[in-house]
Amino acid sequence: MRYDKEIKKLFYDIAEEKDLNIIEMEVDKLFDKVLCLGQEGFIFGRRSSGYFDIRKLNGEKIHAGMSYKKIKLLEHSNSMLIAY
Repeated sequence: MRYDKEIKKLFYDIAEEKDLNIIEMEVDKLFDKVLCLGQEGFIFGRRSSGYFDIRKLNGEKIHAGMSYKKIKLLEHSNSMLIAY
């Protein structure tokens, strides 16, 4: 939870410096299920630049640095991740 707050604070600080409109990111939690490049994956990490590390549950990388603008949220993360 604290990590999410730090990312949002960084995002707001950058937007204020550049006089940009602050847009709430739709995808902002680790392990959210997303659609990326036609494949379902999970957010395994975030970069300071605002990009996400997208992987499958088995650890196979789909994309190492994908912008939140290019991914679509499928589900928010729950308490457990289960591979079918």
